[in-house]
Amino acid sequence: MKAIEPQTLLISKSTNLGIDLNWARQAVRKQTPNHTDLKPVRGQLPITIRARRILDNATKEARLQGCDDPDNVHVLMALLKDANSASAKILNPMGITYDTFKHTIA
Repeated sequence: MKAIEPQTLLISKSTNLGIDLNWARQAVRKQTPNHTDLKPVRGQLPITIRARRILDNATKEARLQGCDDPDNVHVLMALLKDANSASAKILNPMGITYDTFKHTIA
């Protein structure tokens, strides 16, 4: 059996949930601030404390599912779990919550 790429799975499940991906991209761009004040540290990418927390939670989600490394599905799960994230603010009113998304990918 051929493994499904995480991005393909995410797009497939999002479409099954009735998400218009172009609309979702535009909505996220409007909600997301432009962090022009971040400066890269030599050898490291700039990252906010909030982004670090989301990545840590995505890693926990991956481990709960038996994966060694998080992928974009796990990141979306972490974002949906954070009620203050742009993703949750956009998708929750559409009925796409952490629980519904987790059930969909199971």
